Amino acid sequence: MTKWEVFFLVFLPMFSGIALAFLPIKKKKYEKGWVMTTLGVEVWIIYRMMSQHVNLQFMGVNMIDLIKFHFRVDGLSLLFMTLAVFLWVLASIYSFSYMKNEPRAKQFYSYMLVVLTAILGIAASGNLMMLYIFYELLTVSTFPLVIFRGTDEALSLGGKYLIYSFIGSTFVLVGMSVYFHYVGNLNFSPLSEVTYSGYQMIVSYFFIFMGFAVKAALVPFHSWLPSAMIAPTPVSALLHAVAVVKSGIFGMIRLNYYLFGAGFLQSHMNLQTLLLVMIAISIMVGAFLAYHQQNLKKRLAYSTISQLGYIMMGIVMSNGLALTGALLHFVNHAVIKMSLFFCVGSLYKNAKVTDFDEVDGLGKLMPFTFIAFIISTISIMGLPPTNGFVSKWYLSMGAIEQGRLIFVFVMLLSAFMTTIYLLPVGINAFFKPIVATCAVKQIDMSMRIPIAVLVFLCLFLGLFPNPILQFIDVHILTYLGI
Repeated sequence: MTKWEVFFLVFLPMFSGIALAFLPIKKKKYEKGWVMTTLGVEVWIIYRMMSQHVNLQFMGVNMIDLIKFHFRVDGLSLLFMTLAVFLWVLASIYSFSYMKNEPRAKQFYSYMLVVLTAILGIAASGNLMMLYIFYELLTVSTFPLVIFRGTDEALSLGGKYLIYSFIGSTFVLVGMSVYFHYVGNLNFSPLSEVTYSGYQMIVSYFFIFMGFAVKAALVPFHSWLPSAMIAPTPVSALLHAVAVVKSGIFGMIRLNYYLFGAGFLQSHMNLQTLLLVMIAISIMVGAFLAYHQQNLKKRLAYSTISQLGYIMMGIVMSNGLALTGALLHFVNHAVIKMSLFFCVGSLYKNAKVTDFDEVDGLGKLMPFTFIAFIISTISIMGLPPTNGFVSKWYLSMGAIEQGRLIFVFVMLLSAFMTTIYLLPVGINAFFKPIVATCAVKQIDMSMRIPIAVLVFLCLFLGLFPNPILQFIDVHILTYLGI
């Protein structure tokens, strides 16, 4: 594995997406072939990286003195890149049916490919400056997808998304400047331990954390996420599963374990407690707001705010068990939430259903969709034998190891709330009389396949979590020395 293959992996989707936008392709099948060929090459490179367990870092060009165009491919990078490329393939297949009659479908696929470059660039960044640059590219490239419908409402909500994103970027920039002034570099180091313990480092940490927290939809910086649901469902699924929110989470992991080191928060217990309380509030606020939403996409959006709090909690606890749980939920939540969004998207596309009170009785007409929805719901509730149980088990063990039992109860209460606001969707669909007024269409195979794969993974990763656990242990925890 060479640095040129890393460059190719990161930048191929962007150049492919730009080329697709300008190519005079007339037939839909050629657009789809272009997208799948690009993603096929990405899958092949990722496969080579995983099979070689590559741990590569290299310098590119100097941007300014002491700040390099620096890439790093380590275990954390590979985990994020593999997840992103795999889910991009499924989202693309799903969108072929969802965007079938959309006149601007080619532009849609083009934007999606450009966004993938931003995600892979974030994953492969070797220092905070590089991550920041791709972070900004992510904001700019996702904006056209958020406003894709072009309505006044879409433009207004898209503007809100931009404002929140740039506020978060500003926070990161301020914290990064302070860090660079006192430490002298922005490199991600696996054995990073900031020895400078003055208030300046606390200020730096807090600003960078809050900057990434905006992307990760931490309350009170969360309201952009439900607003972004104006985007088409494949976009909503990617925003919630792997694109924007997981980039914020990824930035937090780099901050806590590769910039400041796990010992930083352990030596600043008051700061750690403050952040954990903020995260606990975010978990509960997301769950309570989800309960009050009639629109299914918004219900899932607020659910995402709650579930992301689980991951942030595991990161901030700064011990091996909690980080393992956070990384597991980083993967598991992506799989579960994309499955749920795909199910809701198929409801809209095939039955014109968008709200909770419209699903009554539809399970008899759309059994595949609602069975998948129920299994995914059980997964996100954290019940065995699903993948959600495994990650929440490790998060709970991490909280217990640190003597913070109160946060275990927060997670249990949130799981109870999840049961209340999601499980009735499937129950009403199967056990109430039909109220749908529109004719229900059969789900296309290009929608069925991604949903089936994701539901299968919800069960498979719950029954056989050891491969991911071993990868995390060998290529991330051991690498970090925790």
